[in-house]
Amino acid sequence: TQGVNELTAATRPDGRLVIGATVMQSYLHTDGDLGDYRLVDATDPRQPQPLSDWDQRRKMSPESQGETDAVPTDYHIHSSRFSADGMMAWLAAWDGGVVALDLAVVGDPVVAAVLPAGPTTAGNVHSVAIDPSARLLIRSDEDLNPIAADGEAPGWGGQTLYDISDVGRVEPLGEFRSPNAGDEELVPSYSGFFSAHEAEIADGIEYVAAYSDGLRIVDIAEPEDPVEIGSFVPPPALDKHGHWKAYDGTPAFPLVWGVEVVDELIYLSDVNTGLWIVRLSTPDGDVSGVGVL
Repeated sequence: TQGVNELTAATRPDGRLVIGATVMQSYLHTDGDLGDYRLVDATDPRQPQPLSDWDQRRKMSPESQGETDAVPTDYHIHSSRFSADGMMAWLAAWDGGVVALDLAVVGDPVVAAVLPAGPTTAGNVHSVAIDPSARLLIRSDEDLNPIAADGEAPGWGGQTLYDISDVGRVEPLGEFRSPNAGDEELVPSYSGFFSAHEAEIADGIEYVAAYSDGLRIVDIAEPEDPVEIGSFVPPPALDKHGHWKAYDGTPAFPLVWGVEVVDELIYLSDVNTGLWIVRLSTPDGDVSGVGVL
């Protein structure tokens, strides 16, 4: 396989600690024997027990898993989040959109909803964030090619906000894109990488790791109209490994990859400069207490 990309844990009402791990392209590398999404009982961490594995491709025809109109379609489970009680899992399934799994019987996941990637996006559903109230889900698309192709939206990857209070009737509410991501009206920047990557939700605020647009802080009290209230962008730096190369040749740029919020502190990882620790000091988005490791 390509290894575990992401894992989360939840304690279920029966007291069991369950881990959900996304093991990307297991389905391909094992000829379908193991799905990309693995569920493990870790109540006794000395003896973790596999519970089930799941993959959407098991119910798809071989033709639908291949190429459509000469555009490669990539189905894999990239990341996942549990509901607070561990009875539901939401999977970011790349070109397969977002999949909600009912885990009432954790050994037998059942599809409760599918939110397609959409015909006007490049797919690449990288991750999801869930409001603790279980009313709001934010989908982040990792589109690293800002050049519009036929049938695709121009610009870098953005976000879609959904009302998931009724899993049977999930509705899109609004969208958010970082300042340099571009869209049908705004030309994207080519001096770095400006896609959404990961997000966290805390106290009605969304914190977005947006690559070269750094950390974006977004008020989502009205999810139909998310409003950016602050940001923190690390200084530009060279990629020491030479992997990331800006489209316009810019040699150095920020590259914020991940974000985590713990109490009043925000931790963000920049591929090129390290781990930054910042604090949201005022309601209007000012950031202070900056430190770097």
